Amino acid sequence: MKKLFAFIALFITVHCSAQSFYKFTSPAKIQTSISAIPTYDGGFITSNMVKFDGIGNTQWSKYYLYLQSTRICQAYDSSYAYTGSTNSYGVGTPSPIFVRTSKNGSFLGAKAYISSNATIGVSIKQTVDSGYIIAVNDSNNIILIKTNKLGDTTWVKKYTTTNGINATDIITTKDTGYVITGVSKSATQRKTLLYKVNSTGNTVWAKDLSSSTTNENESGVHLAVSTGGYILTSQIEDRIASIYKLDTNGTVVSVNLISTAGSVFRTQSIYSIGTNDGGTATVGSVFPNPADTINSLLFAVKTNAAGTVNWCKAYGNANTSLILSCIKQNSNSSYSLLGHTKLPTSEDGIVFINTDSNGKLNCQDTLFATSSGSTTPNLSNINITTSNHTLTVHNFAPTDTAGTISKIICFPVSVNNKNEILTSTIYPNPNNGSFTIKVVTNHSATSGIIEISNIQGQILQRKQLIIHNGVAEYETKEVLCPGTYYLSIQAGNERSVKIFTVQ
Repeated sequence: MKKLFAFIALFITVHCSAQSFYKFTSPAKIQTSISAIPTYDGGFITSNMVKFDGIGNTQWSKYYLYLQSTRICQAYDSSYAYTGSTNSYGVGTPSPIFVRTSKNGSFLGAKAYISSNATIGVSIKQTVDSGYIIAVNDSNNIILIKTNKLGDTTWVKKYTTTNGINATDIITTKDTGYVITGVSKSATQRKTLLYKVNSTGNTVWAKDLSSSTTNENESGVHLAVSTGGYILTSQIEDRIASIYKLDTNGTVVSVNLISTAGSVFRTQSIYSIGTNDGGTATVGSVFPNPADTINSLLFAVKTNAAGTVNWCKAYGNANTSLILSCIKQNSNSSYSLLGHTKLPTSEDGIVFINTDSNGKLNCQDTLFATSSGSTTPNLSNINITTSNHTLTVHNFAPTDTAGTISKIICFPVSVNNKNEILTSTIYPNPNNGSFTIKVVTNHSATSGIIEISNIQGQILQRKQLIIHNGVAEYETKEVLCPGTYYLSIQAGNERSVKIFTVQ
């Protein structure tokens, strides 16, 4: 049985707590497609080699020139291995890479695996023999590369179908095999691929899944191990995320569908984990305004073991682009989220969010409204041809430049209050420090608070605002240096944040 949950958002902005903030590296050293994983010490590490502790402090940062690093895993000895692609360092055609670093980011070795077609590594995991398994996309085929600890190939296999398959994620299984997800293509539709191979790369079973009774496209995005099986997260078109709970044979135990009313998902930006109560926590990114494909919010949905939604929240505001990378559950059942963000000032960075066990921040927050329905998933077996594949292994040493963290900026969090409206307008904007603020609200409050803060989150001015019949105007002449500022207005339970520029 499959459940459909829809959440509806009206976005109003509030200030953050000290636990929610942005961390930035240099814009040239951030990839918008970064991924991240939790680390053994309770922190995070991103695929572009920025290491955080458990409360969002940066421990170290590395940057290797001319590498597109897409996925990372942590080894049993706490070192790290990355995959992605490069066409530099004598490689030529874009080829998948294997890069090892120590637990502190020191370079240990790198290899490129050169094939006849342009290829890219899309997922990497360590295996029980301390080697690695790398999933690679080669046009409409999947290549699995099994290596030893140093990246030397043990075996390489290529998997093909009539219409094509591509991988997005791979996990290791208790029986020393591997499960892959991605896309299974046909002439009329793309479906979620679920593919099991044994320790030597031979097929055990292969299935495709579809959450839709129509010919809508669906693709698997993320795999995780859970009690008794796996959690598979996929995306249908750009509207719905599917959360499959599967047993170890790939049989569907339950499916939840998450839909955003009036919003669309960011492609390939969904991530699920099993929680300590047997449920799931799923995070991703959505465009609240389908016409605006730049500014996006992070969302988080928690379900229990029966698939019922416990809570559903969003974080962000209308002026910021947030792309989710990872979530982890902490020992006290709270959650930490990490993703990529772009400020209105066009600065790229990494956002770190801590919540309590209900997804709540230490600031005003509300749940999304939800509704439910049901449908039956489609599942069918598919035939995949397996063959040995030859690669040329190329050793190289990438150019290392130390990454730096340049600033910390407060994270303003957007929330919903469905029946209350607070809007504010600043004019002129940009200005010279002299401007007018107009506020309109349906709240019964007769007064409010105006705060002006800089981009580091420091409050520079705080003044009272008189509201008459839901409308207020305020003229101000502030002594402000040229730059970007936040204007925050609170009336009753509502808060609106605007960005303005002083020239």
